[in-house]
Amino acid sequence: TFQSTFGLECLIDEAAQRLAIDPIDLRLRNVMTEAEPLHTGVTLAVRIYAEDVLKAAQECRLWRERQKTKAARTTDKTLFGVGFALGVKTFGKNEDACLASLTLDSNGRLGLMTNGVDMGNGSATTLPLSLADILGRPADEVQIGVTTAFDPLQIVGPTANNEAEQAKLSANPHWVPFISMSTAASSSAYQMRHAVREAGKALLELGLWPAAVELLDLKGLQAVVGPQRIKLNDQGSIHEDGRSVSFTEVARKAHERGLITGVMVHAFYRTRWARAAFPIDAVAYRAEIDALAVRHGAGSFQAIARQSVDFPPWRTTLADANRMTSYTVVLAVEIQKDTGEVRVVDAETFLDCGPPTLRPIVEGQMEGAFAMGIGQTLIESFPLKEGGPGQGTWNLHLYRVPLARDCALGRAQFNILPPHPGDEPRGMSEVVFNPVPAAIINAVADATGKRFRHLPLKSSDLKAALS
Repeated sequence: TFQSTFGLECLIDEAAQRLAIDPIDLRLRNVMTEAEPLHTGVTLAVRIYAEDVLKAAQECRLWRERQKTKAARTTDKTLFGVGFALGVKTFGKNEDACLASLTLDSNGRLGLMTNGVDMGNGSATTLPLSLADILGRPADEVQIGVTTAFDPLQIVGPTANNEAEQAKLSANPHWVPFISMSTAASSSAYQMRHAVREAGKALLELGLWPAAVELLDLKGLQAVVGPQRIKLNDQGSIHEDGRSVSFTEVARKAHERGLITGVMVHAFYRTRWARAAFPIDAVAYRAEIDALAVRHGAGSFQAIARQSVDFPPWRTTLADANRMTSYTVVLAVEIQKDTGEVRVVDAETFLDCGPPTLRPIVEGQMEGAFAMGIGQTLIESFPLKEGGPGQGTWNLHLYRVPLARDCALGRAQFNILPPHPGDEPRGMSEVVFNPVPAAIINAVADATGKRFRHLPLKSSDLKAALS
């Protein structure tokens, strides 16, 4: 996606120049504003609001004042230019098989396990936090990269090769289209979070709520007062009339009565989530999961054979991922005419990622990706030669990477747009890197009138082009 973004965003900028159209206006004229089909044939699951990040970039200080600033900062020795690029990136793989389990001990401590791996994307922090609005608190501990601990689900393959095979295999109440997936950096904010939250909802409804009903003497109101009407947190389980009971007491009661104190789920996404019903105490528990195991009291997990299931049609196997995140980058460069050295000196960026689970992690990803994009474009070189880095002897004494002075530190501003009502968190790891190199090359073109189509852009390339 980085390579295609670089090529596409540089070409769109060049087309806007030839057409004498503002580069952001050209994109706004062609932006998708609804959940429409893509060129791959898949229809977007939700709107991506790319127009929001485009308009935010168009209205920012650096873009509005670019001509004035360029005139003021261009000298006999220095060239100045402002560039723009848009990034739109899918998250997840469209074969997302997510596993999660929650266990509650008699002291009220919550343990979370997931098959996801933290790749520096903060999932070990955000996944426990994603339970806070359901259970009133995050998980107390988390285990990531878990594999065989999910064996109690008893899920089995094989992969179906057509619609008929999927229908036949679905008759097995433990069959799933895809058992587990390799971790993608962008899959934790939505896909892995979904499995964790489904486990949280099941634990609340099947275990904590029945215990709270007994402790708060709500049996007469149980039919009309659902689990969402109470708040489970460290201070207590609160009902409208002011009665409360501690989370620890709820956990202790659940263990004493042999209620459900552990939930293990498998969730499968392929253009949409699989949905299934499971018999729990003669009642069908319905959720966006396709496998479920539960633990009563201090016992062991036991798989629940599902009653029915609604898998996404097999043909969606051929579709691409259908959820996307959008990001815009406006940045300024200064170029020394005599040496060809390029320096990024200012930037404003705008991300629409839905409601962030933990804002500092998102901001850290944006800042790190910005530095990474500068390195990819202007600094980092991997020469294919005898004695080069491919032979394993290079380190940072030979391979230069961006430093604070290269990244407009103190000038660059990273903005997260307010979420729209009903938005869910979106994966954003790669999208905040992809448009940075194109924005730099477009800024160089604005400063010099020269187009470059390769990376990294070396100072010797620019010096030769300017001479």
